[in-house]
Amino acid sequence: MTREHRSAIQRTIHTIKIVSVTLAGVAITAMALVMLAETLMRYVFTNPLGWNISAVERIFMPMSVFLALPWLYLTAGHVTAELVYDRLPTAWRRSARIIGHLVIGPLLAVQRLCDS
Repeated sequence: MTREHRSAIQRTIHTIKIVSVTLAGVAITAMALVMLAETLMRYVFTNPLGWNISAVERIFMPMSVFLALPWLYLTAGHVTAELVYDRLPTAWRRSARIIGHLVIGPLLAVQRLCDS
């Protein structure tokens, strides 16, 4: 692969990453606004929306999670308890990641087997 092709691919990947994480941010903002509207409608006007939970569960939550995945993958990001993790020495961080993978892997396998 030539340098120009690699550069074009990297620009495309970077664009996808930026667009997807921006859309994830929009989804999170929309989710917060819908929940704010629901709260106002329910407690101020005593007329709840009724559709907000379905919209959050079926649209905004999946968007906020799955659209953020390209950014998380490319930045090696993942969910951690940063207050603890960031204060660990480098060797302990590596051990914590390995232990996390060793624990979550079998749990996901068991969950998959139970869902079948």
